[in-house]
Amino acid sequence: MIDIHSHILYGCDDGAKTIEESLELLKAEKRQGVDLVYFTPHFHTEKNNLEEYSLLIKEHYNNLLLKTNTPEYPKIKTGFEVHYFSGIKNCDCLDKLALSGTKLVLTELDFFNITENVIEEICEFSWYTGYTPVLAHIERYHKFPGFKKLLKEIKKNKVYCQITAASFLNKNIFKKEAFKLLKEGYVNFIASDTHSLEKRPPKIKEAFEEISKKCGKDIINNILEFEKSINF
Repeated sequence: MIDIHSHILYGCDDGAKTIEESLELLKAEKRQGVDLVYFTPHFHTEKNNLEEYSLLIKEHYNNLLLKTNTPEYPKIKTGFEVHYFSGIKNCDCLDKLALSGTKLVLTELDFFNITENVIEEICEFSWYTGYTPVLAHIERYHKFPGFKKLLKEIKKNKVYCQITAASFLNKNIFKKEAFKLLKEGYVNFIASDTHSLEKRPPKIKEAFEEISKKCGKDIINNILEFEKSINF
């Protein structure tokens, strides 16, 4: 099992603050049955200098590599959660923003601004660049203008979608939409989007159990098979 969206890499964004916290979160992921975790710190073009940010990420990633080469930890790789910016399809640094070893770019949309231009650019993304956008926590956008048009266009184009595992659990405000999107075939990845053990711990195992109860195991198997097809 692969977690393509996490904020476990310490000292980079609003996720883990210390290397000790990163290590505990990675152990929690392994107990969940996760074999590979991608570190995806937030990236905003207006806030982050990519070169400087990448150096910080590499340093902290290498520090964790030295401490996680035992069976109690999953494998780790790097990437970003890229906040959508106008002109992303013409960006010449997608190789640096993509999930390591893949042509996938985890992309967070602006919650209040899913305009026609945004939808058009997201849907043209793969044809222009050879990289495929993975829309992060798509269930969170469902009440915003443009969402229904976005879903309609996703069906016609090469755009992948990710839902946060915790959205399937308890009385989460996104639970109904998460299950609706899953049943309608929009979901390619279920990821933790974990930030800390206290506030946003990894819940992939629990989400899969809840999905299996409500929808059967075939949906879970399909998602896991899709993961395998990416060849991370």
